[in-house]
Amino acid sequence: MNSIWFFGDSVTRGDGTLKGEPYYDPNKDSFPDLVANTIGYTCKNLGVNGGCPEWITHKVIETIPEIKENDIVVINPTAPRGYLNYLVSKGKVFSMNDAYLNNSPEYYNTVAEMRILHNYRSLRKKYENHYEQLYIDQFNNLFKTLNRLGIYGVQWSYKEWFYKTDRYPNITKATKGAIKNIHLSYEGHEKMSNFILNLLYKEVPFLKKPLN
Repeated sequence: MNSIWFFGDSVTRGDGTLKGEPYYDPNKDSFPDLVANTIGYTCKNLGVNGGCPEWITHKVIETIPEIKENDIVVINPTAPRGYLNYLVSKGKVFSMNDAYLNNSPEYYNTVAEMRILHNYRSLRKKYENHYEQLYIDQFNNLFKTLNRLGIYGVQWSYKEWFYKTDRYPNITKATKGAIKNIHLSYEGHEKMSNFILNLLYKEVPFLKKPLN
């Protein structure tokens, strides 16, 4: 069986719906599994909590040797506000987004570095559309190469869900505030799966949209 590979941030990972979390329901799925089940593919979910565009790019390139002909790739480059930072305490390069920068002082090496990162984040946010376009172009070019290997797929913008909570309800809204979580509710995942499927039916030549 072929695989469909999902790359992205915590939304792709399914944060809020994972086993052990208060909103978790074993009878429901996040959108990567819903999409995979619909088209009869094995789901490979490589979404990462706190993933920034550079880290997602790294994961895609690192995984290419495992992706086979007629596999499908779905990429969400995420909001271009995150960054990579080497953490002395962890001894490795770490991917961080707004949540880490605002709420997790253990992810700074020094107070001076923290101030630099805050300024850097502000600059990326100021020119967000330009940064996002760079990643869109980057992955469009990558797909041209993958297409020659018989591998097809799509990318989609974080703006599809982040600014459209009426269309894609988050967990806070679904639980009427009982659980505070900005990630997709199960209804949001269902609607996101339909959005991704429609993209795939348009862009992947060997996928045929059901008539019903």
